[in-house]
Amino acid sequence: MFDAYIYKKLTDYVIKYQQAHPEVKLIAVVGSNDKAMTRQAIGTVLAQTKRVRLHEHAPHSRFATPLAVLGIALPENPGNILQWRAVFEAAKRRIADAPSVDVIVQELTVRKPGDMAEFARYLRPSVAVITSVAPENMEAFGTMDALAQEYLAVGDMSELVIVNRETVDSRYAEYEHNPNITTYGGSNLAEYWIEADDIYGPNGTPVEINGPEFATPIATTVQLVGRPALLPALAGAVVGAKLSSTPEFIAAGLSSLRTLPGRMNPLHGMAQTLVLDDTYRAHPVTATASLQTLYDFDAAAQRIAIFSSIPDLGTMSQAEHQAIGQMCNPDLLSWVVTVGDEANRYLASAARGKGCQVKQCKTAIEAGEFVRTVAEQGAVILVEGSSPATYLEETTKILCVVSEEQKIVRSTPEWLEKKRVFFDNI
Repeated sequence: MFDAYIYKKLTDYVIKYQQAHPEVKLIAVVGSNDKAMTRQAIGTVLAQTKRVRLHEHAPHSRFATPLAVLGIALPENPGNILQWRAVFEAAKRRIADAPSVDVIVQELTVRKPGDMAEFARYLRPSVAVITSVAPENMEAFGTMDALAQEYLAVGDMSELVIVNRETVDSRYAEYEHNPNITTYGGSNLAEYWIEADDIYGPNGTPVEINGPEFATPIATTVQLVGRPALLPALAGAVVGAKLSSTPEFIAAGLSSLRTLPGRMNPLHGMAQTLVLDDTYRAHPVTATASLQTLYDFDAAAQRIAIFSSIPDLGTMSQAEHQAIGQMCNPDLLSWVVTVGDEANRYLASAARGKGCQVKQCKTAIEAGEFVRTVAEQGAVILVEGSSPATYLEETTKILCVVSEEQKIVRSTPEWLEKKRVFFDNI
């Protein structure tokens, strides 16, 4: 009852804030994956000319989204009504005062049917970006169509919808009812597309961005690894164009963009190896895209792929893990290393069936110690996926030089203690 009261008050304040300040543009980012990097890219581009409130990761609470839109922190003690009264007073000031931002970039997290309808009750985005529709939370949604319907419903509450053509299947178009829609992708089949010749060099990845507003392609260099990683950057350019950023400011924003920890982050490894750290969250889409990126390092002395189990796939788990294993090419990989029950059971057997050399490990620590024994100088090592059941970032930590540890996810004292208990009990 208390939580319901607080939530109702917060969402009512968000409605009043948007009514009082229609000049503040709300950008909503939704999708199965790539939300964080897309958010970061949009915010970085827009920050060249605008005041931006960029949603940072908040506690998984129903209060997180309305508080983030208002720019107010969660109270230290959410059970204390006096602290909530201070929040309400801050919200009233946000409504009454001149806005301190021009743009709010907000991720919307969907976990079950009806979540988007709840967001629609109090949010009115100027722009919604749909990054992908791919298997997740399947026990709640049951079918991919139900999941797609949930995500594309964001168009019903938004003025403009921007859709990733690469990762939102065209068969879901029937669920998008907003006629004001545009697409982005890696080819000119989309209204906006990005081109790159090199995968990643010492100075980054040179790219060209094309779109109807640009008389000539925008040329810039981004510090991102792999063609799939370029799509969040492109989304940032598209939103920038729609909010009247010039090509010069879009290029400047993208050149200053940096990847977030655990999202294909290139780290210095032992023995002059390169570690591609993609351990923030496990997902089939990121796993397949990251593996293709690993293959693109054609000058690598050796390629090694390490995969953890992927949670929340429901009845699709076996097929999704097998599909990743079947993408493993023995001509391009020296080793496939798996961690976790599902990966060891399904992904490993599929990779072995393709002829790959496979090592199954019980823990992330075992995987890291094994790879250190087989990695050659100049190897490129993909560390892909994580979950509370594996904590694969601990593999990354073993493989990297000490100075890179600060860039690894889940490294706060609280997380380190949680992982210490986890590994002690295995």
